[in-house]
Amino acid sequence: MSRRENRTLEKLATHLNRKNIRFFRAEGAPVLMFVMESDHGHPVPVFLSVLGDGTGFSVTTTFPICVPEPKRNAMALATTRANNSMILGGFQFDLDSGDLRYVAAQGCGPKGPGDPEIARTVGVCVAMVDHYMEPFVRVIYANADPAEAVAKADDQEGREETGDPGEEPDPALEEEEKFVNNTNLGPPGDADQRARNFWGEMVDHTREKDPAEDRGSESESGTE
Repeated sequence: MSRRENRTLEKLATHLNRKNIRFFRAEGAPVLMFVMESDHGHPVPVFLSVLGDGTGFSVTTTFPICVPEPKRNAMALATTRANNSMILGGFQFDLDSGDLRYVAAQGCGPKGPGDPEIARTVGVCVAMVDHYMEPFVRVIYANADPAEAVAKADDQEGREETGDPGEEPDPALEEEEKFVNNTNLGPPGDADQRARNFWGEMVDHTREKDPAEDRGSESESGTE
């Protein structure tokens, strides 16, 4: 890594240490990983990665549910609706695998990112996964209309900010809470396994390539 990349990575690590957050550091790649608990009680894997030559960093949070194939078109509509109101970052949904992530990036100066920038970016990513957990679960398990589910979540957030109590609680929320809080979200450890897979992808993508590999490839191509 360059000096600037290393400085940015150390700033990220120092911030997590100050917060007493236990994290893992990838070997040979500028990537850190830790787990935060959402308001719904689900562990949310969080990945911090240095961008470019250290001029920025990205934060990626993974949704703890792999979207079943029959629901992926509906989820694509739901994430598109949700992204319309995003300012910092947005959802990235893989139609092939069913994996859903929220990703935000932040630039930084020569001295690296400050604590406020890191905290804000991490906080936004975790908050967005948590905020849209319920509507996305409704789309997956309760056949909710994507537009209505997202609009209802955003409308509820607006009432909370203005102090408007809004409507009485929906009786169906008890059924929805069962999906949000119990183990029916997937096989035990399924979200952890997807997080480990994504961790490997990020490390491979950002790991510095050994120049010897390039020389080996060139020599092989030259002998053909």
